[in-house]
Amino acid sequence: MRKIISLIAFVAITLSSCSSDDNENKEQSPTIEISELVGTWNHVRSELSGEEVDSQDIVKFTSGGSVTFTYIGFGTNGKDVTESGSYSISGNTIIIQWYGSGSSSRFTLQELTNKKLKWKTTADGEVLIETFSK
Repeated sequence: MRKIISLIAFVAITLSSCSSDDNENKEQSPTIEISELVGTWNHVRSELSGEEVDSQDIVKFTSGGSVTFTYIGFGTNGKDVTESGSYSISGNTIIIQWYGSGSSSRFTLQELTNKKLKWKTTADGEVLIETFSK
């Protein structure tokens, strides 16, 4: 039951996250190199407000500016759920405009190499930090 609640919280934050915290923009953070961002990223770890959350997500960025999130086993009867959008970059932030919903999400980069992606997002007072690997 806890896993389901955690996953629901994760998806809700992902779909509705938008940070207005100006302090995030003042932090020294790595820059986003498109060549490092493009590719398929597999979930390694997630923390929601400091507590580890189970997840098996896959995120795929293309060089053409599109992104696809696949939430493994999150749908009805354990089916995967996929959502797509377009992404843009502003400083150290990845902004995703979700297709069909008109909503957007903002992810502040904490680390990006050709093998590791780590970002942070906030919504409704909850902080989600996720780490992915290629």
